[in-house]
Amino acid sequence: MQKKLTKWNLANYEIQLIVTPTENQKAKDKVLKEFQKDMDVQWFRKWHVPMNMVEQNVKPEYLQIGIYEEVINIWIQELLQENKDIKFIWEPYDFNQKQEGEDTVITMKLDIYPQVEILDPKWNEKKMDEIKVEVTPQEIDNAINSIKKNYAEYKDADTITIDSVSKVFVEYLDKDWNVLDKSHIYLWEQEFAEDKFLKDTFLNKKKEEIIQIKYDEKTTPTLLINKKENLTISDIKFTLKDIKQIVLPEINEETLTKLFGKESEVKTLEQLNTYITNEITKQKEDNMLMQTIDWFLQKIQPKYMKISIPQTLINEEYNVRLKSFEERFGWKERVEQYYTQIGEEKKNEMLEEIKKSSKISLEKFFILQEITKELWIDIDRQKSQNLEVEKQIYAKLSWKKQSSPKAESPKKDKEEKAKKAPGKPKAKKE
Repeated sequence: MQKKLTKWNLANYEIQLIVTPTENQKAKDKVLKEFQKDMDVQWFRKWHVPMNMVEQNVKPEYLQIGIYEEVINIWIQELLQENKDIKFIWEPYDFNQKQEGEDTVITMKLDIYPQVEILDPKWNEKKMDEIKVEVTPQEIDNAINSIKKNYAEYKDADTITIDSVSKVFVEYLDKDWNVLDKSHIYLWEQEFAEDKFLKDTFLNKKKEEIIQIKYDEKTTPTLLINKKENLTISDIKFTLKDIKQIVLPEINEETLTKLFGKESEVKTLEQLNTYITNEITKQKEDNMLMQTIDWFLQKIQPKYMKISIPQTLINEEYNVRLKSFEERFGWKERVEQYYTQIGEEKKNEMLEEIKKSSKISLEKFFILQEITKELWIDIDRQKSQNLEVEKQIYAKLSWKKQSSPKAESPKKDKEEKAKKAPGKPKAKKE
């Protein structure tokens, strides 16, 4: 069996397989024997039906598919043995078949796991800026208020305020004031902050008060848009059914014990401030680390490193992202409804953007792997989920800017470090 392997630029190979009549007959005989195992013909036991009768009872298209698969399978096994150094992805595609004289020529493509090509070994001279974060008093106050809301009390109230939560009964009316549909909405501080209409309409209104407005999809807030079809809505009627005043607790030892447990060292407001500051700092540092690494990868690609991601991996990542998208909606039917709402053009743009993001994400992943290998970084798979790899890369490829403008380049920084390199340490006197 003649085989030809041709490397393409898209992380794949084109394979050409020339099958002679003799090889085709061998594959055919083997396939017919498989059919013979389950062939049920009167007067013959299974496994003993004559081959000519087996062939007569098998549909030609099934037989041809079997021969085709058998030939491909034999070839794949031989290919793997002959090219053990190539990391193939086991999903052949783009099959073609044609006759050249008595031979059958089969071509297909097979992707390989991508390899990063280093175009310039000086890539590691590029440095990352020092990560500096600052926690503002406002951020600490917001975090404390969030904690307070988790332990807030809700007391009956008569008036809607910023510090209340309200249940509003909503009726959608036609031009004759007939009720077409009903629902409830809940109004919190967040709704008032995000939508001026809601704030102007409901703030300072009384319990059981009735409000009626004209319905217009162009001006009505998203929260109030009725998505049911075939409803000719003229007005919306609101009845303020329930109002609860949010009473935030004081931050004291009792509250902190509920939050952190009896064994925690956080017992006072000052200790809470320290804890929150540390947590926000860590979160900001992690976010900035990811942004810094992302910036670095963009900077060295494609000038210093080049990679081509095979279509097989892109499709796999694309399908994973689509599935995640569907899960966020709850079920597939709701996704289809969403596609219908945004229209075919926007749907295609969105799907194309997901595929593009899948490719970019894979490029970053493999380049990051190459960087860890080049920097001799040992990856602990258990820690890698906590940005351990990114932290090690940053530690090796970052440089801290000095106060002097003259020291604001990686090259200058490297020279300064060389001058300050310690000699043989001296024994310390007790």
